[in-house]
Amino acid sequence: MLLPLFLALGLPAPPPEFWAWLLFGLREPAAVGRALRGGARAWAVAGLMALMVLTHFLALAQAATAYMIAVKRTSILFGILLGAWV
Repeated sequence: MLLPLFLALGLPAPPPEFWAWLLFGLREPAAVGRALRGGARAWAVAGLMALMVLTHFLALAQAATAYMIAVKRTSILFGILLGAWV
């Protein structure tokens, strides 16, 4: 919808944050404010997600993609099993 317009004008593609804001911020502006005031727990989750993305790309740079994705999916499986056990 908007991406071809950016590319046609010779502009770089906007970052994912722009699309998230466009999708959620325009439909419900109060949701953006609530998300920013989420408290320490929400910011902790956001920080851990950022750390996950960082380590994901570091692992991709060091290992073959197929192997890294397999290990990542296996760790999710072990996390589910551990959560069911505990």
